[in-house]
Amino acid sequence: MTTVSPTVPDEAIDWRERGREYADASERWHIVYERFTAADKQKQRTLILSGYGASLSIRRDCLIVQDGAIGKKPDAITLYRGVHGVAKIILLDVAGSCTFDALRWCREQRITVSILDYRADLCATLIPDGEQSDAVLRRAQYLAHETGHAVEIALEIVRRKLRSQAATLESFFATDDHAADTLRSSLAWLEMAPPAPRLCLMDKLLSMEGRCANAYFEAWKGFPLKWAKPDAKKVPPHWLTFTGRASPLAPWENARHAVAPVNGVLNYAYALLEAQVRLALIKQGFDPACGFLHVDRRGHEALVYDLMECHRAEVDALALAFLKKTTLRAGDFIKVMDGSCRAHPALAKYIVASCRLRQSAIDKTVRDLRDMLMKGGER
Repeated sequence: MTTVSPTVPDEAIDWRERGREYADASERWHIVYERFTAADKQKQRTLILSGYGASLSIRRDCLIVQDGAIGKKPDAITLYRGVHGVAKIILLDVAGSCTFDALRWCREQRITVSILDYRADLCATLIPDGEQSDAVLRRAQYLAHETGHAVEIALEIVRRKLRSQAATLESFFATDDHAADTLRSSLAWLEMAPPAPRLCLMDKLLSMEGRCANAYFEAWKGFPLKWAKPDAKKVPPHWLTFTGRASPLAPWENARHAVAPVNGVLNYAYALLEAQVRLALIKQGFDPACGFLHVDRRGHEALVYDLMECHRAEVDALALAFLKKTTLRAGDFIKVMDGSCRAHPALAKYIVASCRLRQSAIDKTVRDLRDMLMKGGER
């Protein structure tokens, strides 16, 4: 029998209290974010903007970066050509403006601009000039399925994914023997030399990868979020723990349109990972649409999703560490009319900053892929 949790009728909601909770979250997460980035020069190479009134504009040949108003409107940042030290600008569901001159300035100064919407979907990544395609590499990429090198690369992608998942399980869910045994036995098959013939069939490899993913996220179920005691009673019951990766609002039963905070955090972190992987692939000269593991289809950058698999569990570990140490309050996530949840803009900035991998680690994975592909083309 299905049970339905009681809800508070709209007329009983204290909207003034909701406003106070939202304002409290604005101030609290702004302070946390400033402390997190203040002492780390590497973090300062990425500027994250969110909220109303955010803008990128040009004044006297300088880029004027205005963060949005989340509470008190912050002072604008002025970037000067050649000495700004900024590598990326990330716009999180901003309500503001960006001029063509500002985009041209970023392109000329080799600054990548990524845009995420409120659902944590990556809308666009604007990559600087000078990142050109490589015809020799792309020819090898397109022929990989015919030469058999695509299977070798797909095996390595899944192998790296499972190793990373095993490390995250060991750190956060060491008591789940079923998930650990599933990953361990699958890795044993993948690390055989030569690989088992059945794993050289893409459908069999994907089936193994899917079983491991199911066991991995099954181990997460029941992971508790830390809520302040008064606020734990104000949020829906499915916000209190991790109940599963799929969202009932998402197409094809995937994890988009998160209905609970854990998946909301992961979606922001994965969207940023997607932008980082796409940048690394284009810098090396790859065609992001031609993959080895994910299915090729129009409008789908299969190779981006392939290479994300190598790093997803590392991002998971950062997200879990963030959730484990953080006490959430009622204003930190907002219920949307369709049932999805939306992170407060100030919290979203901190999620993106704290769950972001270093670009150098992703660049190395892409270089490894290039080496495998080019060596395969020489045989």
